[in-house]
Amino acid sequence: MRHPRRPCRVLVAALAVLATAAGVAAAATPASARTAGTWVKIESTCAHPGDTATFRCFAKKLVDVPAHTRGSAPLLASVGHGYGGGMSPGDLATFYGYNRSGGSGQTVGIVIWGNNPYIKTDLGTFENHYKLPAETSTSFRVVNQSGKTSPLPNSSNALTGTHGEISLDVEAVRAVCAKCKILLVEASVNGQGSPSDASLAAAEDTAVRLGATVVTNSWGGPEYSVSSTLTKAFQHQGVVITASNGDDGWDGWDFVTSYGASDNAPSYPSTSQYVVAVGGTTITPAANGTRSNEVVWNSNGNADSAVVDGATGGGCSRLTAAPYFQASTPGYSALNCAGKRSGTDVAVDGDPQTGLSVYSKSEGGWARYGGTSLSSPLVAGMFALAGGSGGSSYPAASLYVNVNRLHKATFDVTSGANGWCGTTAPDACSTAASTASKGRTNNPNGIYTKDVIDCTFARTGKPVTTVPAKSSAECTATSGFDGPSGLGAVKGLSIFTDTSPGARLTGSTSRKVKQSGTYTAHLTPQHGARITSVTWLFGDGKKVTGKSYVVKHAWAKAGTYTVTFSACDSYGDFVLRKATIHVKK
Repeated sequence: MRHPRRPCRVLVAALAVLATAAGVAAAATPASARTAGTWVKIESTCAHPGDTATFRCFAKKLVDVPAHTRGSAPLLASVGHGYGGGMSPGDLATFYGYNRSGGSGQTVGIVIWGNNPYIKTDLGTFENHYKLPAETSTSFRVVNQSGKTSPLPNSSNALTGTHGEISLDVEAVRAVCAKCKILLVEASVNGQGSPSDASLAAAEDTAVRLGATVVTNSWGGPEYSVSSTLTKAFQHQGVVITASNGDDGWDGWDFVTSYGASDNAPSYPSTSQYVVAVGGTTITPAANGTRSNEVVWNSNGNADSAVVDGATGGGCSRLTAAPYFQASTPGYSALNCAGKRSGTDVAVDGDPQTGLSVYSKSEGGWARYGGTSLSSPLVAGMFALAGGSGGSSYPAASLYVNVNRLHKATFDVTSGANGWCGTTAPDACSTAASTASKGRTNNPNGIYTKDVIDCTFARTGKPVTTVPAKSSAECTATSGFDGPSGLGAVKGLSIFTDTSPGARLTGSTSRKVKQSGTYTAHLTPQHGARITSVTWLFGDGKKVTGKSYVVKHAWAKAGTYTVTFSACDSYGDFVLRKATIHVKK
């Protein structure tokens, strides 16, 4: 059994700097199911960003269109028991193998911008249809970025386009976790309907301050445009923070068809080392209602303008180092990320064709919704069902430890890709590239602009004499860990089990100047792991490293100090605990 072995010292150094009842409930009876002859198109419910550097949300829905409309495709016949043939809460539980009885004591925060004035009605309609418990005054709350119930942000759907996004986020969490509390935190927008880094950061911090144990973010933007103000907002140890990895394919290549230029970068915050990055898949239902297969969601295919829109995001970060648990997982090296973070940790359904049936008054009622805006809240709800972080300072680490420890914690996604070639084989893709580029041979990169749109081929855009024998794992699903699906699709809740060492600190919190005090760390390693190193930081520039569980320390000056204790184990997992010490003269 192979476990991550990279030392935790990198994280420790960074911290020093930063000083239904049991079983699955029966699904609802299909309602208003459309025929297989219906044609549909995938549309984004969010306002199209004015430029590629603007944050965008990732909710997409199916809309009926005349047959053979450009950019459309035949509707998949009823894939679930939800309204209109989409997924129901019961279907999701069956496909992903979880028990819906958990979640009590967990609060899922949802961070988004703008305001949906109909969200309580939308949620009530959803719950009534699926026979879920009605909300109470405490089970569902809506606040602004400061945590107050008023004033709420601009509610113009024409300006923000987030009504459908908000309905999807809230209903997806409730579909998974009926007993969780939901806290919707709405960030302010500017005159163009876009949020600022500061407003999103405030909303993120507010969600945690008001008690969210899990926070989901169904939005993002190219990582190079993000400020330090926002990056700090995701540093909440012990809180699960999930983030969608985007709807525009590898490095946001799909934007070449809209702007003539791709993102040329993965989406943030999915590349933050502090979040759980979630990608999107397409589910293939089996005849008995279970999961037959799950592949990378890519409705773009190649020659994107001729087919429906949408493909899960991902790619190697240009800015963020891979966390120790990702960099040391089997399969990471095949991504060729050069030590940088891959923007996908785990994946679940994101294809609108196989999406959740959601109700949104502003968007015309019931429809199938998807995008990685569905994926992130689904994983957030599953984390809550499993008990949240369970005390883990970095919950994403537990995913990797569990997959390496259990080997059956995920469904291995081995088919599909999120680059321009989509599911087309490299040799066929190169032929299509030759035609589309009017003479350019063998390399799709550079067809539209100088931007790179598929990681399989030479990134210079120059023609290649030999078609790559195998697509790169950075944008193509392979056995084990890969770029588009990360560790794979969820399979039960075992992947969310906390694997970090249990820890508590004891010792007096009140001292006098130069008076030595004793502080003790009580550690409980998990799953047969052993503690490999510990570090004490005393807030005055002094530290102790090694394996000392009991330390003595005296402060030279009066003041308030934070003692930070961290420990690493043989699985490569990590725990952090803090204590505030008041030193008087």
